[in-house]
Amino acid sequence: MDLLVPHRDGGQSCVYLNDGDGAFETRGEFGPSDATIRSVRIADFDVDGVLDPAVVDERAGPYDVDANGRADAIIGCVGSRPVVYFNDVGTGFVPVPFGGAAGDAYGFAVGDLDEDGLLDIAMARSNAPNMPFFGASVPLGE
Repeated sequence: MDLLVPHRDGGQSCVYLNDGDGAFETRGEFGPSDATIRSVRIADFDVDGVLDPAVVDERAGPYDVDANGRADAIIGCVGSRPVVYFNDVGTGFVPVPFGGAAGDAYGFAVGDLDEDGLLDIAMARSNAPNMPFFGASVPLGE
């Protein structure tokens, strides 16, 4: 296994490849040079059989969620509306903004809060109330 090491305190995140004998070699960098990345998640986001990384940066980082058998991404940013990017194999990722721009969205939890069979999002924010957003069975674009 290889390693993706995020930098949390304003530095550069790195990729380390395993040589098969337990030694690791730096093979690249990812994210901004002053990253505040808290975690990395691996999934096949574009359904091509290859695992893809998604990173979470306090200022602009994605959180991903598997809503319908394909990994989607929930993005919360400082000073702007959060967005769910629904993974649609035919058209790529479809952005759907939700909530308001108040506060800074820094955490999400996903589950069926009201037990209606649809995924709901609970959003944690700084400088604004935390709030849930309930899923709806409305086709994208309507």
